[in-house]
Amino acid sequence: MAIEINIDNILNPETLESIEQDVSKDVQREMAAQLQRDLAISLPEDAEGKAKVTRDRQVLIDGIKTLDRIVNRPQIEVESLKDRTLEDRNWLLYPLLPSAEVTLCTGQGGFGKSYLLLQIACLLTAGFNDSALTKEKIQAMTPYHYFLQPQINDLDYTKPSPVVYASYEDNLDEINRRIHYIFGRFAFAESRQHKILSHFHPVPMRQHGPVWAPDLGKHIQTRSQATDAARQLQKICKARKAKLLIIDPLSAGFYGDENSKAEAYAFINWWAAWGEDTQTAVLISAHLPKSTEARRSGYSGAAAWEGAVRSLFTLDRFDLNENEEGEREKEKDGNRTVNKPRKWYLAIKGIKGNYAPTAKEEIPVIRGDYGWLEHTGKTTLEAAQQAANETYESNNSTPTRKETETDESETDDNEETDDPDIIF
Repeated sequence: MAIEINIDNILNPETLESIEQDVSKDVQREMAAQLQRDLAISLPEDAEGKAKVTRDRQVLIDGIKTLDRIVNRPQIEVESLKDRTLEDRNWLLYPLLPSAEVTLCTGQGGFGKSYLLLQIACLLTAGFNDSALTKEKIQAMTPYHYFLQPQINDLDYTKPSPVVYASYEDNLDEINRRIHYIFGRFAFAESRQHKILSHFHPVPMRQHGPVWAPDLGKHIQTRSQATDAARQLQKICKARKAKLLIIDPLSAGFYGDENSKAEAYAFINWWAAWGEDTQTAVLISAHLPKSTEARRSGYSGAAAWEGAVRSLFTLDRFDLNENEEGEREKEKDGNRTVNKPRKWYLAIKGIKGNYAPTAKEEIPVIRGDYGWLEHTGKTTLEAAQQAANETYESNNSTPTRKETETDESETDDNEETDDPDIIF
């Protein structure tokens, strides 16, 4: 079927349908290439001619994008489970990080999310792999993951999993310092520095812009989509054979409406489809709002993102005197009933883990001298909780002010993250 290659055909709906159905992929790509070459039109000297060529260029760009969507659009197909074998779910790090899926790691600024991501990256690039563990050993280790235990070195190692770390916050020198702080503290990382540095691939992103944003020149309310920076990251992951891409943080890489469910699903599903196709997991950090209710839900834009992701965990502070509903326990102070004083501890907690039955468990942690995160050293959650309590008591000799029920509504929603009672 012969189709004249011109912009009118490309933008005509009926012709587009013919192109999609009757023209081979090679011909479609050649059409896109010709349109791309047509962009090299030289600008005339007169103002009217310049304006016309500028308009024509924009039409050509729109045509290229339209044709590109046709060429690369996956076809919707009916699948069957009849002859499909049953496969075990694969994990990079059980129960926090499933393989080839998108996971969000949330938490307020300054609590150590970036260190948490770097410690996970060190463990994977050192060669540790959850798939080498038995179910019994996994069940025994989930409360106190190895990357949080400074002295543990006797791990099950297989082939290292390369990690690409796209950071919008830190430059290369700062990333290098943090990695070497981890080397100096954690035995598994110190003994495997060469493997880690060979398979850990930092990508400073400050000057490269977001991975998801409206088209250049479009209004900010235009539906956002993947940018050239996103596709370049995917090419880097392919070249490095990465098993994990870390994007830190979401707020710097996502220029869409974070409260839009449609945009959240589009963003997550785009990365998830790529991850499934390439067997690359994506781990994205996200900041939390400061209000108590939003903080407990897990992240900014909670309603939009919780439905979109299949795995989400948070690094946040929790109150020993607060129940699951966020209500403070009461006590008597003379004739008054008051809230018990706040006793904060820091912990990693699964907010949503469709794939992990233990996702709701907390892993209490303490921040080290240079910001790294350590487990309390106890092997059960009950013992770790008690250790967190003891650490709180030893680090906070000044009693906190007791608040009445009247006081609480005036203070909770305005609390700052730099509370003096948080355990580090």
